[in-house]
Amino acid sequence: MFKTILSILVLVVGLATLASGEGSALPDGKGLDELRQRSQAALKRQAEFVKGVQDGSIDRFADLRSKWPELEKQVAELKRLQEGGASGGSDSERLSKELFEGLQSVGTYLETAYVPDEVALNIPRFSDEQVAEINRVTNEMQDAEPAEPNAAGGPKMRLIGSNTRYTLLFLSVPIEVQAPAGSPVYFYSSAGGRFLSNKIAVKKVIADDNGVASVQWVSEGGASGEAAVEVLCPEAVNQVNLLIKVVDLRLEIPKGFT
Repeated sequence: MFKTILSILVLVVGLATLASGEGSALPDGKGLDELRQRSQAALKRQAEFVKGVQDGSIDRFADLRSKWPELEKQVAELKRLQEGGASGGSDSERLSKELFEGLQSVGTYLETAYVPDEVALNIPRFSDEQVAEINRVTNEMQDAEPAEPNAAGGPKMRLIGSNTRYTLLFLSVPIEVQAPAGSPVYFYSSAGGRFLSNKIAVKKVIADDNGVASVQWVSEGGASGEAAVEVLCPEAVNQVNLLIKVVDLRLEIPKGFT
């Protein structure tokens, strides 16, 4: 499999080399020999790497192994913050904020979280008021059209912060965008989860005088694993997307890592 992937990469590199060469003529015999030699050298290096992994002389987890003790310390600290935030004390909001911020640096190393069956099977139904709000905001979203679709010089919306964020089950995720001041901004959770203020998957916010529109997303409503939030604004020429990964406070151990 490694050799197959590498062969494809070598072919792509070779084609890119041809495309970037001067003029449009195909390489001469010397050029083909050079490409062949580069391909053979790359395959040899790949074969040596695979052999090294197999005989134990190369540790493919060396980088992760060096980080592991520090990752364990960070996870232990996050668990302390989680316990403090769940206590409901006066510092719970601050501790939850610190917990979320800490997750962003270690989230990629953590196991994916899944909603427990007892929670998934007991998701509360929407009230009549919530259903009416869902229909109203959804209809507005469908009717809204950008002022200048695809206009290169038109106003654009910008996500504030990373477009991938890590959280725990039921730990809220702050989402902010920069949009034209005073414009309506629609947030839509397209793969599970709800917004904290209205407990549904759609939310309309009017951008403030500084053009900032914000919401809090939470993994209620059966969201687990990966969730997605789409943000639309009829006065902007683009939309922004955010990926949210719901994780557990356990380091994920790759297969073969000891």
